[in-house]
Amino acid sequence: MKVRDSDNRDPLTGAATEAALIRYAAAALELASPHGPPVCFIQVDVDGLAGVHQASGAAVCDAVLLGVADCLHEGIRGHDLLGRSADGFGVCMPELTPAQARAAAERLRHRILVNPVATGRGGLHVTCSIGVALSTDAEAGVEYLIGRAREARHAAQCEGGDRVIAAA
Repeated sequence: MKVRDSDNRDPLTGAATEAALIRYAAAALELASPHGPPVCFIQVDVDGLAGVHQASGAAVCDAVLLGVADCLHEGIRGHDLLGRSADGFGVCMPELTPAQARAAAERLRHRILVNPVATGRGGLHVTCSIGVALSTDAEAGVEYLIGRAREARHAAQCEGGDRVIAAA
């Protein structure tokens, strides 16, 4: 069976689909050495996106998602993968130390903060909440890694957004 590119790409943002991102993260975990740098998974959610949708409509909301995806894509390395999920965006970044992972997440948060998103109603400043998780444990699985990143992102949202929280 041939896999079409449309099966692997989100039609709005061009980011990988959630399924493609999960496959990539699982493969990265399989290749990770237990004693080497871990696989980093970053979960990103745009703060207040539901309010943007309610106040300005679907077209502006889509413009925000596209602008954030572009900003994230421009801020990652060539072998990292940006994907769109039901609850925002995910980024799989193999072979990062904890300090490098935290710094990468902060850089992404800052890029989004300082780059207004172009919309039909002008530039819109947005912020995001980011959760970071790391693992070299393929046996624990990709679901565990992504779940920890989502929990950390949720904690960032609960603390008011526009911040990075790394899973313990």
